Amino acid sequence: MAEIINIIHTIEWVWIQALWLIPLPLLLIFIPNKKNTETLFFPHAEKIQTIKSSPFSNNPLHLNKNIFLWWIIWALLCVSLARPIIIGEIITLPREGRNIMLAVDISGSMRERDMVLESRRVDRLTMVKAVVDEFIKQRKGDKLGLILFGTQAFVQSPLSYDLETVRTLLSESAIGLAGQNTAIGDAIGLTVKHMEKFKGEKLLILLTDGQNTAGVTHPLTASQFAQNINMKIYTIGIGRSSIYNRSIDIKMLNTIASKSGGQSFLVQNTAQLKHIYQKINKILPTQDENDIFRTTDQYYWIPLLSALILLTLSLLIRFIWKKQ
Repeated sequence: MAEIINIIHTIEWVWIQALWLIPLPLLLIFIPNKKNTETLFFPHAEKIQTIKSSPFSNNPLHLNKNIFLWWIIWALLCVSLARPIIIGEIITLPREGRNIMLAVDISGSMRERDMVLESRRVDRLTMVKAVVDEFIKQRKGDKLGLILFGTQAFVQSPLSYDLETVRTLLSESAIGLAGQNTAIGDAIGLTVKHMEKFKGEKLLILLTDGQNTAGVTHPLTASQFAQNINMKIYTIGIGRSSIYNRSIDIKMLNTIASKSGGQSFLVQNTAQLKHIYQKINKILPTQDENDIFRTTDQYYWIPLLSALILLTLSLLIRFIWKKQ
């Protein structure tokens, strides 16, 4: 009994006003019958004697003893119309993780084959793909996104928990797809614009092998934007500075990282890049925005089904009675 009372207390109504319609048919009982005092001669009156004695003849609704049954059916329909529901307890699904955007340089200089991967010489982008792919696999619980940049920067994959898509899009990236130059500032600015709406810890891992030679936003200006949304930047310079007489702007990368609270690294081989990602893996996760889930059970079908069953039985009994 206590459980039934508890369930009743937890019931909520989508349209509770419909319950006010329940007593409406009962009001018709109080409507008086119109009595006719005049006498009318009707031939063969004996033939309608059975109508006079019918259980439906003296009731204004022609329901007589069945009025209570019809009222129950009406009440059940009103309850169904009111849409009873039971809302369960709030279930909080915590997500622990980071918002990490990978910004990968795919400019023409990434074509230089000065890296060694599994005892074979490969270009810089191939080495980055191999190491970053392993890093992505370990990011369960984190939102991850991908920005590719050359002369222009574009979001290849927005932040999401779909790590497989990010891995696939990174593996399909090609050198020169975004132009031959390097727009580091635009890559940072685009990341800030994309990540500013997200809560929780924000990280940008920027991999590049050159200087800022393109774009409309200066890297230091973009790093100031990153500070405004509390986004840390980890810069990774790839390759040796003597290649093509084009040096990596280590000073600029250090400044970008330090201003945002991140770190800067210089990578000259695959082992060093793996070590850097191991260090990043040790960053403690922060609590991300929780997902709130609440179960809702609909029960309008119970009174509706009950009303249909009673109506069917009533009509069936009436049909059988008439046949007799």
